[in-house]
Amino acid sequence: MADVTLEAAGRRQAGWGKGGRSRRASPLPRPSGGGTFPPDKLGGLFQTAGRWLGGGTFPPDKLGGLFQAAGRWLGGGALPFSAMRDSTAKHLSTLHTGLYRLTGGVIGRRLVDNDMLLLTTSGRITGRDHTVPLLYLEADDGWVVIASWGGRPDNPEWYKNLEAQPKATVKIRSRAHPVTARTADRNERAVWWPRVVNAYEGYATYQSRSSREIPLVFLHRIPD
Repeated sequence: MADVTLEAAGRRQAGWGKGGRSRRASPLPRPSGGGTFPPDKLGGLFQTAGRWLGGGTFPPDKLGGLFQAAGRWLGGGALPFSAMRDSTAKHLSTLHTGLYRLTGGVIGRRLVDNDMLLLTTSGRITGRDHTVPLLYLEADDGWVVIASWGGRPDNPEWYKNLEAQPKATVKIRSRAHPVTARTADRNERAVWWPRVVNAYEGYATYQSRSSREIPLVFLHRIPD
């Protein structure tokens, strides 16, 4: 979510296979209790997640707007990420990450008709783990992610972290994978950029708004 404008949804769910080929997504798994997550229960879920994630530090008067935004996002509504304040985008990314972890990807693994992963990098200044949810495409030996940051003029923090330390961890649903990151070169980007835009056309809008070339990042799986 950190790098996807939450502008579009309601299209039929579809994903990407190896090399960027389209594939049909499998149905969302049911929670362990055998039920589902009814829309009318999401408010309470967000409140619980907010108290858990915020630890009492997030201003209570801001929670309502954050949960409404999350509800529109999870419900498939319009949420223009590129127009958000950075702080709002980061709080919503934190909520997305927390719900993904809490539910093993039952909530948060699909956004704008694509699959999402959690990428954990090592902070280049603090050394602490930094986790963000990202849209991905599958590659032959790993995954491709997009450092769009909504078309903002600077690269996202997670990308800067990878420049300093390319070893990271990817989580897809409940499974973690160690990876090594590298930025696609010009020839690779020429091949992959059309696939990226085909997966989510908002990336073309991001690129048109930005003076920088949006990097594509290969996350190469490290063999066990």
